[in-house]
Amino acid sequence: MTADRNEMSRRRFTATTSLAAAAVVAGNARRVLGANDRIRVAVLGSGVAIPRTVSSYILKQIEDTVMPLATMGADGLSMGLDLASPQSGINTIILLIGVVSVLFYFFFSVEHTGPGMVTARTGIYFLMIAFGAAFGYTVMSRMSLLIGRFRDLITFAGAEYGYATPVLLLVTVLSLAAWELATRRKTGGE
Repeated sequence: MTADRNEMSRRRFTATTSLAAAAVVAGNARRVLGANDRIRVAVLGSGVAIPRTVSSYILKQIEDTVMPLATMGADGLSMGLDLASPQSGINTIILLIGVVSVLFYFFFSVEHTGPGMVTARTGIYFLMIAFGAAFGYTVMSRMSLLIGRFRDLITFAGAEYGYATPVLLLVTVLSLAAWELATRRKTGGE
């Protein structure tokens, strides 16, 4: 019930701000916008854009970070132990330890000795794993593009495409060789 009310009030707010923006723009369409009018339009646009941006980027990430450890179901309190499920309790605990340790690693007001050093080191390991996964994803996406390109080259190497791949390869090699010879003659054969 409250979700429906929130959705209705959000739609009403969106419709109202859209009508207000249209009225401001339409009212100023007859004359050149002055400095005050531009500020008014910019403030109205910011008022519409900022809450949506905060909701879609910042709050969504916080919501995904703060998952419940245990859930109450028809059969009582349960904690998921399936590592494949993002909503499992184990994944939530790992994510909580990772977030706290990484934040502690960047908290320089306290000296990192004793248990603080262990927490900071754990944060470093989580950062290394995260950056390694991001780099691995980049490498794998480049490999996927390369495999797709090779697949296209193999496809277009047949007779039905007029042997396009070998012909273009020969043209490319001959062009590079001619360019290199011209460059060597121009510089005196260095």
